Parts: sequence; C-alpha cells; structure tokens
Amino acid sequence: MNEVLKNNEGKILNPKIPRYEKRGSTKLNNNSLTSVATFMLNDDIENYDYLFVVAGAQSTYFKNSILIKVSDIVYNNVDNNNSYMISNYTTVGAFALNFCFPSKTQIKILDRNADAFGLPNITEVYGINL
Repeated sequence: MNEVLKNNEGKILNPKIPRYEKRGSTKLNNNSLTSVATFMLNDDIENYDYLFVVAGAQSTYFKNSILIKVSDIVYNNVDNNNSYMISNYTTVGAFALNFCFPSKTQIKILDRNADAFGLPNITEVYGINL
C-alpha cells in the first residue's frame, strides 16, 4: 500500500502518491460457500469500493480470484445476466463457478462445475476500500 511519507514537521515528502484515508479490507464471509445457494455476507457491500472474491476446487492447489468494482454491480440477477465467473484451467483439469449478487448483503452461487478437480467453492470474499 502506498504510504504518505512526512518529515518531522508533518510536511508531505511524496506528494505525487495519493493518500487514502479509508483504506483496508474486511472479510465478508465466515465459511466457504459450498453449494448452489444464496449466502448472507457480514456487511453491506456498498460500504466498500471493491470486492475481492477467491474460489477454488476442493484441492487447495487450484484457485483463482476476481476483483469487482462495487459501483458496477447490478443486483436482482435475471436469467443469469450480470453474473461473474471464476475459473481455472490446467492440463489435468478445470473448474468454473458462476455467481451474482441478489442484494447488497448477499452472494449467490448460480452453478459450479469441474473436470477432475472436484466442485469449486467460494473460499473468501473481501470488501476493499482504497
């Protein structure tokens, strides 16, 4: 993270680096999201600038992630429009997980499939402020 450097008098030494007052991240799920279902998040996602969602197959070796700008999220998904996908492919197999946000406090796994890895799960959802 870019820190603002100041001298002893409080004068900013690196003024070209932006200073963010509300930076940080919060984990929004307590457990892995392991089924095609809707899950409650610990906070309203609109309290954050971005969401960082991590998914992986049941093996810990095969993971992938996506960074989503919260202001771009469209709620009340209809016919799987406005959904997101996390996938991973290697020579030994692949997985894909499709999800959306039904509301400001929910995430919904629409479908998940895999070839040789075992079904994928969403393991972490973080709200990030810049």
